[in-house]
Amino acid sequence: MLGHIDDGKTANIIEEVVLEAGRLGKIIEVNNNSLLVRRGSRERVEEIARLCKRNGVRVAVSSDAHFDTMIGAVEPALELLGREDFPEELIVNRSREAFEGYLAE
Repeated sequence: MLGHIDDGKTANIIEEVVLEAGRLGKIIEVNNNSLLVRRGSRERVEEIARLCKRNGVRVAVSSDAHFDTMIGAVEPALELLGREDFPEELIVNRSREAFEGYLAE
């Protein structure tokens, strides 16, 4: 999984990163914590979600918890994906079965 591509270091090449991840069968992290703390990240995550949706690139939603109370807290990330009408079948960790299916590939 490619994580933290929303951090600004890939701002000019996000599309190329997403396309290459898809070509290689890799997944992109949708980092919930970045949405809350990293300046400019929300817009980049929205762009990443649109690119993944358009190109059929799979994602994993991550809480990226830095504190125990944040483990599993992914509501803002799921809300963002919902607003983008992101296809559920492209979220590899939407269920245990879906994740195991991805791993079996």
